[in-house]
Amino acid sequence: MKFIYPIAAVGIAIALFYLFISPTYDALNADRARVQTISELQDKSQTLIDLRDKRVLERGVVADEEEKLAKLLPDHVDNIRLQLDMSAIAAEHFMSQRNFVVQASNDTSNLNSASGIDTGNSGVESLTFSYSLSGTYDTFREYLKDLESSLRIVDIERLTISPGENGIYDYDITVRTYWLKQ
Repeated sequence: MKFIYPIAAVGIAIALFYLFISPTYDALNADRARVQTISELQDKSQTLIDLRDKRVLERGVVADEEEKLAKLLPDHVDNIRLQLDMSAIAAEHFMSQRNFVVQASNDTSNLNSASGIDTGNSGVESLTFSYSLSGTYDTFREYLKDLESSLRIVDIERLTISPGENGIYDYDITVRTYWLKQ
């Protein structure tokens, strides 16, 4: 009988190991493997999200650059948008714009001496328009700086300055802009 209790205890321990501890330990190892796999998948998905965000940002930059390029050299003439752009620049400097006249320009067969752009064979058309501004000389200089830095390509072909009252001058401007032929 002395040996029965220890043998029974060892038998119970072996049965307990095979019936409870071993399956629980195997399940725990399987859970650890799944957690490791999920962690690796999360890392890969975060890498893909970062790559996607980078691509979206690049596309956004490209789209923004395409929009600027379309404004720089549009594929059609939008007289109203052109007049609104010029009026907005003038309004920023508290200058009044008037007499906006679009002049038909069919003579694009020679080299434009002011811009150096060959409009005859390059697929580029031009449009000449004139308008008048009133303001001080300093505001006119600021207006010209803004016109120069705008995205729209314009060449000033003619400028006439007439003195006015109280340091206000009248400026008659003839400008040429360009667009791509379609």
